[in-house]
Amino acid sequence: MRKKESKFPNITVSLTVLKDLEFFSYTVSHDLKTPLTVIRSYAQLLLLAGESMSPKEKEITKKIMTSVDKMSEMISGVNQLTRINKNEITFKEVDVAILINDIVSDHTIAHEYHKTKIVIGNTPEIFGDHHLIYHCFSNIIGNALKYSSKTSNPKVEISGFKKDNYTCYRILDNGIGIPPEDHAHIYDLFNRCQNAGEFEGSGIGLPIVQTILEKHKGYAWCISNLGEGTAFYLVFQNTPA
Repeated sequence: MRKKESKFPNITVSLTVLKDLEFFSYTVSHDLKTPLTVIRSYAQLLLLAGESMSPKEKEITKKIMTSVDKMSEMISGVNQLTRINKNEITFKEVDVAILINDIVSDHTIAHEYHKTKIVIGNTPEIFGDHHLIYHCFSNIIGNALKYSSKTSNPKVEISGFKKDNYTCYRILDNGIGIPPEDHAHIYDLFNRCQNAGEFEGSGIGLPIVQTILEKHKGYAWCISNLGEGTAFYLVFQNTPA
């Protein structure tokens, strides 16, 4: 089977794997969507009507709901990943300043990151698909906010610049960092870093970022020190390849 070479180091994506992933995502979402909804609904009803439930029973019921939500998020992520691989994209100028402010506002309200200092520098436009660019930045900025949120003075810096035929953005945080042994696996599907256990996540965000960048003939890399933070760099071409 002929393989499609990835722009990312040491990554090769098989066309057969992409087709299998598409079939898997359709089957899983079709077969599990209804039972997951039913399980969550029953768990929620137990909590609402469970005046006689012990604290332990309430805790277990809440864990059921959390697990259902996590599984639903994973299914949604896989579906998104297959749609990105399958669909053609529309190139146009994307106003990144508006996009970043919307993302920061949404994440701050949804997850109460109000104590995080967010510094937004230069925000040059990107030539690409607005919907996909939004999801790319949302995943990286969301991770920066999440993994720095438990530090004493959380801070996230976002800035970009143009050079030659590329636009580069850096998203820097002072969070937990990535362990050295995990650096080679951050784009693996469902992979989560060893020190990320206390944070919610599905391990799909970075594979989505990788796929979006590949669709734009771009690339990414990160510099991270354990316990000190992470800098993600996203590079996009200024014209369609």
